[in-house]
Amino acid sequence: MSDTILNLPRREFLAGLAAAGAGIFAPAAAFASTFDDARFRVAPDETWLKSLTGKHKQVFDMPNPTAGLGLIHIRNYLKAWKDNYNVEHPQVNAVGTLYYMTIPLGLTDPMWAKYKLGEAIKETDKKTNAFATRNIYLKADPGDATMSIKGIADWPADTAMEPLQKKGALFIMCNNALNFWAMNVASATSQTMEAVRAEFLAHLVPGVVVVPAMVMAVDQAQAKGCSYMRMA
Repeated sequence: MSDTILNLPRREFLAGLAAAGAGIFAPAAAFASTFDDARFRVAPDETWLKSLTGKHKQVFDMPNPTAGLGLIHIRNYLKAWKDNYNVEHPQVNAVGTLYYMTIPLGLTDPMWAKYKLGEAIKETDKKTNAFATRNIYLKADPGDATMSIKGIADWPADTAMEPLQKKGALFIMCNNALNFWAMNVASATSQTMEAVRAEFLAHLVPGVVVVPAMVMAVDQAQAKGCSYMRMA
């Protein structure tokens, strides 16, 4: 296995360019072929859309982890409605998008450890001061008041995905981006894309919904009345 599964500048990630000298990433044309392969699609399921029944609803577009920036905005959105207007889920809906460099946020600890996903997205566990080998976005450690993300601030424990889900937040994952990660991890580890994709799907964070394409899902959410907020 390569020491760095996804050693690629973020601005080049979606273009499918090779990492510097590593040759890990498949050409964009190879990825494009997966769009036409029925094995790598997901059946449209609009259950998540039907759950967006609140008067107040917003999509938080999170292409990058940014040390928890997207999650703190979701937390603050839910908290602001609760604290100032005493309104909460299901009257308030928050949708976080997982695609591009946030695909690992929707995967459980075994995938982070096995494929060095913390290193891939350059996110550090403040308890080890090293690239995270567990999903530091999912929940704070028992008894901790803050998350274990090393960033610009110590986010409160309820900023993590699991407590946000308990407050009604929904996280959706782009199938196209999931396929891209599966294809390149498979290439780097001498596995088949089918095997890695199946492994990823078996290790989704509970409650995360895989949608056919994020570009379509955001449009669908806005058609349901969601406002839109872009994260860095």
